[in-house]
Parts: sequence; structure tokens; C-alpha cells
Amino acid sequence: MFTDQNNHSDLSAIAQERLLYLQEIPAPTGLAAEIFAITADEQVELDRVVEVIEKSPEITMRILRYANSVYYGHRRHIETPKDAIIRVLGLSLTKSLMLAMAVGKTFQKTCPSFDQKRHWFRSSACAAIAQGLAPYLSGTQSPNAGTAYTAGLLHNFGVLALVNTFPDQFEKILADRTEGSLRTKTRQLLGIDHLIVGGWLARRWGLPENLIRAISFHDDPFYHGPYQELVLLTGLSCRLAGHLYSEESTLTLPESLPTKLPLKPQEIENQLSALSAKREELAIMAGLLAGG
Repeated sequence: MFTDQNNHSDLSAIAQERLLYLQEIPAPTGLAAEIFAITADEQVELDRVVEVIEKSPEITMRILRYANSVYYGHRRHIETPKDAIIRVLGLSLTKSLMLAMAVGKTFQKTCPSFDQKRHWFRSSACAAIAQGLAPYLSGTQSPNAGTAYTAGLLHNFGVLALVNTFPDQFEKILADRTEGSLRTKTRQLLGIDHLIVGGWLARRWGLPENLIRAISFHDDPFYHGPYQELVLLTGLSCRLAGHLYSEESTLTLPESLPTKLPLKPQEIENQLSALSAKREELAIMAGLLAGG
């Protein structure tokens, strides 16, 4: 298990140097800051969320496009953000989408080989899987479906930060066709990886501790600590989302499932099967999150 982001003394000198570069990424201000604030507020009222949405014509348009997309299959045309929340999306999902838009807007720089639609497809799929599986968890610390969706949507946002800050180096990483995970290659070249960066930024920007943990540790199938079920569920959903993106005709479960998640293989297979039929709709949503 890698280091907790609270303890920078455990990081290598080069990793700490990279974090200094990332400090140049400004903390959210203005509308983005408001979005981060309402995301962290579990008691926020519907009218407050609508008020924030309507401050931005772009966010308003994208929320309406989500609500009217074939993914949700709502027959009546949705014309206002309030209707979108009440009739289709719900408050938790709307807040998650707003947060993803704010994150995406923060990281404008990219590199030629980075596929934003692929990134957001896998993030959207991860979110949908986590949301669908969350109700099967029954522990006292089990996440609700909305929290699970948000964690899935943002679990890899450290990648966006690294591409934004080190585009030339990341282009080399993406061009490397040798064996090895993205995380391994990133650590070899940059001395840091997207989990460390994502967790560090999430804490710096004031996201809730449960999301910080999910972003920081979801790659560890043996994680034991605070918000354990959310962390493990996010990691499992991330691996399953890779199956959906690969467009395999037959989706198979990972060889081993986290033993501390009380999920039955059939429950997971049912979720994968349902989402497999919605690949095209997920691609549409990914395009919207990528700004397309």
C-alpha cells in the first residue's frame, strides 16, 4: 500500500518536487469553488444546486443534454435544470456531474495521445458500476449509491492533473508500448503517480475524506482503513469498467474479488450485463464530460 497523502515525508524527493509543480494549479475559485462546496455539503438543498447550475449557460446546457440523453430513456423532454434533477438525474448524480465538469474545466492542457473520451468513458462506466453495486453492501460504513457514483467518476482525476502539468512527459508515457501499467510507467518517469496526485489535490481542494480515500487507495485490493468498502468498491468498479471499454463480447469477472466486499458474482455479472447494453450511451456521456 502506498503512502497516505498526509505524510509527504514518505515521498521521494523527486515526488515532492513534482507536487511543487502541481501547486501551480489554482484551487477552484468562483463558480468552481461553489460547485466543490455543494458537493461536500450532504444537506444542500435542491434550489441551491439549481441556482449554481443556472449561473453557467454551459453547465445548464450540459445538464439538460444529460437528462435528455437516451441513456436515461426519459420520454418527456426536459427543459429546466430543476426538472432534470427532479424527474431524471436526482440530486446526488447532478452534484457528481457538476463536480466532474468543474474538474475537467480546471485541466485544459493535454497531449496528442491522451484520449479524453476514453478517460471519461471508463470513469462514467466505473461510476455507473459502483452506483449499481452499492445497494448490495449492508455494512455500517457502506457508501450510498450517490457517493459511490461520485467516487467512481473522479477516481482517476489525478491523470488529468498530470497530463495538464506534464504534457510532454505524459506523451512519452502513452507512447511507451512495453508491458506495465500506466501507474508503474508514470512513477518510473515522473517519480509520482495519478493516485498520489489525485488524493493530494482532492485534499487540497476540500473534498470529503471518503472521496479522498477512494481516489488515493482504490488501486489496492487489500486496502484496510477508513471508508474501506467505498475504496474497495471503487477499485473493483474501475477494473470492471476496463472490460466495458474493451468491447469484449463476453464480459468476465476478475479472477479474484475483494474478500471484504459482500458481493455475489451474480450481482456483479448482472450489473455488467446491463451496462454492456448501454455502451453507446456511455460513450455519449463521456463525450459530454470531455466537452464534446
